[in-house]
Amino acid sequence: MNDEAWHLDKKVPLGLIVGLALNAFSLIWFASKLDSRVTTIELHDVVTTSELAKMKENADGAKDRLIRLEDKLENILEELKKIDARMALPNRTMP
Repeated sequence: MNDEAWHLDKKVPLGLIVGLALNAFSLIWFASKLDSRVTTIELHDVVTTSELAKMKENADGAKDRLIRLEDKLENILEELKKIDARMALPNRTMP
């Protein structure tokens, strides 16, 4: 018989074999849970990215509306200044 070949002797305790098997199972289970957590985070990232893009689009639209409102407000203020200047004239006539 070849004494140099690897073999399992009866002197190896059953507890060691069970312990190693449990460690291997635990490692596989941990890797599986880690993979599912990474998948969940990736899906959440996709949703967050699309929501962020929508928010940026809404912000751009709001910026355009704000610019138009500022222009309208400037026009209204100019008209009010004209009205105020007409009211300040001493000899004003009513149409």
